[in-house]
Amino acid sequence: MVSADSIQGALTLVTVFGVLLFLDLVGRAVVRGEAAADLALPAGWGMASLAMTLPGVLFGLPLYYPVLALVPFAVWAVARGHACYGSERGLLKVLAAAAGLLLVVAGMRVHPVDTFTYWLPNALYLHDHNIFPVDGIPSLSWFPGFPQNLQLISYIAGLVWPYFPSTALIAANVLLLLWFAFLLAKVAQGDGDGVVSWQLAAFAVLAATLLNPTFVPALALSSMGDLPTGILLAACAHGAVRILARKRDGTAPATADFLALGLALAALINIKESNPALVGILLIACAIVAALDGRTRGPWPWRHLAAVVLPPALVYAAWRYEVNAPLAGTTVHELIPFAKWQFGNIPAILKQMAYVASLKGGYFGLMLFLLGAAAWGLVRRREDAAAKLALVTAIVQGNRIRNSVALGWDLDSSGGLDSGSRGMRWRCFGRALPRLRI
Repeated sequence: MVSADSIQGALTLVTVFGVLLFLDLVGRAVVRGEAAADLALPAGWGMASLAMTLPGVLFGLPLYYPVLALVPFAVWAVARGHACYGSERGLLKVLAAAAGLLLVVAGMRVHPVDTFTYWLPNALYLHDHNIFPVDGIPSLSWFPGFPQNLQLISYIAGLVWPYFPSTALIAANVLLLLWFAFLLAKVAQGDGDGVVSWQLAAFAVLAATLLNPTFVPALALSSMGDLPTGILLAACAHGAVRILARKRDGTAPATADFLALGLALAALINIKESNPALVGILLIACAIVAALDGRTRGPWPWRHLAAVVLPPALVYAAWRYEVNAPLAGTTVHELIPFAKWQFGNIPAILKQMAYVASLKGGYFGLMLFLLGAAAWGLVRRREDAAAKLALVTAIVQGNRIRNSVALGWDLDSSGGLDSGSRGMRWRCFGRALPRLRI
């Protein structure tokens, strides 16, 4: 007998799938052209973030108004034929190949502790009040100022429900993972229309789940933002390398390519606190890769650079204003004064990190392979897209490891952590591929 929870979970999956399809259509309407082939969903998510965060934070506008304002974009995309139906068929194959995972998720209930401390309470606040957190309305969240781009998806899904769908964040994470599997399949097939074979769809699902070298060798289904962070970071790196490849081939990248990347970065930057650093590292990595190749060194038009930088910068600035004004004094994590940085703990931190790394051979083996591929590309002056992607990935991951050591001693709002705990915190910052942390 099918339980009521399973029925509700299945309906939540369908609803969230509809939200992601809606964001995909918004992305195709805003970006259009070839740029929409791979980054339509992230671009639409970033557009929704801009439309909801800026007026919602600066003017207290109820969040359903920006959502309604985005509906004509989706309708226009369908009416003008910008929806890629071949792409949707390929995605449906991926979903069919992952039917077993979707059945498991349909019967789930929320459970991990972090879900109840801030991920779910922040989403519930948006659903109940239709505004971002303010001091005058109490929140159940421990961190009401935590970035909330992931919760925007559950908010839009909740607009069609009489009550808040508690598993919407889990459904969003799982479906985003399967979208990433679809992206892997399209890249592997190299087919611009997105029509992938059943065999490739099945293999892509395996690559994104069971074969994914996650930091923790387990499938942890939750509402947290680790998975979408990794997925968007990978998608943005793919989009950036595609721009560099077109530049090198003598085909001037269209403004839409840069806008798609900028909007995807706008979605990425406000999922977790550490994501602004990831956005900055990714942009720096792309600049380094471009500088190493004479054909991509420049010049780059200012309007193109602005299309990449402005969307994430606006979202980040608006949310910093939210934390410091409507939520006056509410912070999540802040840097402690330089004089209190605990440099003496560096040896213990590195020792603990080395111990953790020794237990994760597959994960760090892949990272070493990427670093080797990047080094080989530099030595042999390989200039193809694969070498550029390896180099971008290596720079990003190298900086994440370096930053994880730094965060171990300069980021502390909890009153102090011992060196062993600091070393274990590294697991939160060093990921080579999107972890299956749903």
